[in-house]
Amino acid sequence: MSASLPRLGRWAPQHLWLFFLTGLAIGLRFQGLDRQALWVDEAFSVKYAALWGALRFEQLLENLHGPLHAALLHLWAACFGRSEFALRSLQAVIGAGTVPVLYWALRPATS
Repeated sequence: MSASLPRLGRWAPQHLWLFFLTGLAIGLRFQGLDRQALWVDEAFSVKYAALWGALRFEQLLENLHGPLHAALLHLWAACFGRSEFALRSLQAVIGAGTVPVLYWALRPATS
């Protein structure tokens, strides 16, 4: 008797490519993330996210990037710290997450 490998299905190579491309996107976005000091728009995001105090509703509405960004950055900093790398990693994770989202959004158009 010979043992046969389980069938992966016709979607497996596409998912392997998706995992590879998502991993590549993560690697590229995290490479040298803390090489430079915070830029002006990042400093304003830190200010409006109230990382060293209570987050007020008025600060959320004044943020250049919108209220959702300031609220997410406030929560992210509470979980991962306030270093430049930690603050920028929120945008890096969101940016890398666009790879599988774009694949999912375009999949019906290609199949």
